[in-house]
Amino acid sequence: MKAMTIGDLLKNSYRFRPRNKRVKSNTVLLKSVEFRGKRQKGGPKEKAPTPGTYLEVKTEVSGETGLWFQTINLLEPQFSKTWDRDYLVPVELFGMDYYMKSFDEKSGIRVRCTCPDFRHRFAYSDKDVHSLVGRPIPYTPVGGGAPVNPDNIPGHCKHLHAALEFLAQDEIKVIEPRLLRLTPGMS
Repeated sequence: MKAMTIGDLLKNSYRFRPRNKRVKSNTVLLKSVEFRGKRQKGGPKEKAPTPGTYLEVKTEVSGETGLWFQTINLLEPQFSKTWDRDYLVPVELFGMDYYMKSFDEKSGIRVRCTCPDFRHRFAYSDKDVHSLVGRPIPYTPVGGGAPVNPDNIPGHCKHLHAALEFLAQDEIKVIEPRLLRLTPGMS
């Protein structure tokens, strides 16, 4: 089961929100970030990154409607024990220090946010493309209105976008900074 790529996630969000309905990630504030190296269930229990290792990023973002929690799993990271021009991002995994290559548009990603927008608009479509962290919460229509994502386009909310923008900052570079600069429809 292959997850959606970072590039697809960003393109889909633009497809979902035309120019006149841009996401305003500047209306939210990133409160905290936590990085963790994780292994897929059943993976080897070595004290080093192995196939199936992924980088889990947990964030808290406050917005106009409250404090929301995000989980971003960046899949198949590439590590080195030594720093060089390709391996710039320092990270501690399993009690050891490594340098990680920045994730690019072809890197796999899984996401989740606790906000109602993500739950009702993107959770099921992200699940369909194996890019949802955890199980989806059952959708319950509110007020009998039309579905908010009738074309089932996978994507992300403004809280996840704020977290992705943080990860793409020039000082951090967990995600290649150029990816978010080149994404129309987000600001």
